Amino acid sequence: IDCRGNPAGMCWPKPEREDTAFIFYTSGTTGLPKGVVLSHRTSEHRIIWLSTQAGLRHGTHNKSLGFMPLSHAIGFFGVFLVTLALNGTYYVMSAFNPVDAVDMVEKYEITYMFAVPQMYFAMCEAPNYASEKMKSTELVLFGGAKSNDTLLRKMDEEWTGTIRHIYGTTETMCSLYNPNPIGQHIRLRPGFYSRIRVVRVGGGNNDLVKPGQEGELIVDANVDTVFTEYLDNPETTAEKIVDGWYYTGDICFLYANGDVDLIGRVDDLIRSGGENIHPGEIEELITSHPKVKEIAVVGVQDEKWGERVTACIVAEDVSTKELDVFFRQSNVADFKRPRFYIFMEILPRNAANKILRRVLTKIVEETRNGDTKYKIHEVL
Repeated sequence: IDCRGNPAGMCWPKPEREDTAFIFYTSGTTGLPKGVVLSHRTSEHRIIWLSTQAGLRHGTHNKSLGFMPLSHAIGFFGVFLVTLALNGTYYVMSAFNPVDAVDMVEKYEITYMFAVPQMYFAMCEAPNYASEKMKSTELVLFGGAKSNDTLLRKMDEEWTGTIRHIYGTTETMCSLYNPNPIGQHIRLRPGFYSRIRVVRVGGGNNDLVKPGQEGELIVDANVDTVFTEYLDNPETTAEKIVDGWYYTGDICFLYANGDVDLIGRVDDLIRSGGENIHPGEIEELITSHPKVKEIAVVGVQDEKWGERVTACIVAEDVSTKELDVFFRQSNVADFKRPRFYIFMEILPRNAANKILRRVLTKIVEETRNGDTKYKIHEVL
């Protein structure tokens, strides 16, 4: 390395585009976490789209609240790095606390946040929450997990900032977005640095579904935001990147104009009696019950049906009969109705506040065997 003419201590090798810059680990919500290798070419592009697509502007007016962990792609690229790159101020919150988050937004006049929707929900439910404390917000992004329309409408009415839905993964950063998700909280469209296809589950990258059908979302893996490989895991890399396309494992409903509805995960799909059941549809319905705080739906093995729909509930003073009647009164098909309920104090989540379904499934299986403190309630 030729360091002549450079000040002392200011000489370093210039990395190549494909040299490894970072290794992030997936959330492990459905399986063991995988090391996602990101090269130097991804860094700048994982920041630029936040201006071209999300609407962040350069300037010292940017004040971001860092309550997403830096070990998460949203927390690192989507909040920390972009704030520094755009000459803003990053306010550290080393551990998320909804009460503290509300106070920090008001005290530091936070203008920008990007987090999973469960964190915003917790802030809105905090005892010190008041809509006037959110008046400094200019841009509020959510992603990484499903939201619901009730929360988005509340934020839209009570927060000053523009709300936008961002879809991405640790591997791709951002592939889809919705600049106006109010009233269409699962609708998304391709954005900057993105080329997508929706293909038949289990099919190849040319096995495209038609508008009006569901399929797996795949993303062009040749753009500069996309990861290189899974660390020391060539088999999984080869499974997920096929002929230049990254298979996300997310199921989408395709519209004629190219928009998609995000339906659920291939891994989460419950197969009962020959029917495919998406947990998200059930979760959204039951969450609308006024006594239900949280829910996660998983499938448990069943000799007759293959799998049975099981709802893990955090709720106050509600019976399985009441929930079953509530479900039957909806327009959701009866075969999707939960046949087992487990009431819990809290649902298992990771550092990014995502529900750990693999942990939850294990808890359900152990409960059926009488190996936990919980009780499983069956409805006919």
